[in-house]
Amino acid sequence: MNKSIRKPIRETKKPIQVNRKGGKKDNIVYLKQRYSYHYRKGQWDKAEEYNQYTLSNYNINLRDWMESKESNKIKNKNTFGFEKPKRLRYG
Repeated sequence: MNKSIRKPIRETKKPIQVNRKGGKKDNIVYLKQRYSYHYRKGQWDKAEEYNQYTLSNYNINLRDWMESKESNKIKNKNTFGFEKPKRLRYG
């Protein structure tokens, strides 16, 4: 009798740890990137973990930041859904 040697895969949640060389500013930039990545992928629970981490350590709400970013993109569109043309400035 052959018994299966393969062990079941255990999913372990790793706590979020951020320690960038640039200091606080680079940490916040990194956390914003990770939050937006998970937000766009639809992984709401992972995005919320990053939001809670930044709220507790840096007092920044990433959800509000992302919503304001998305609303600014919508405001830049005209009535037909295309982006408004930008003026070319010479000189």
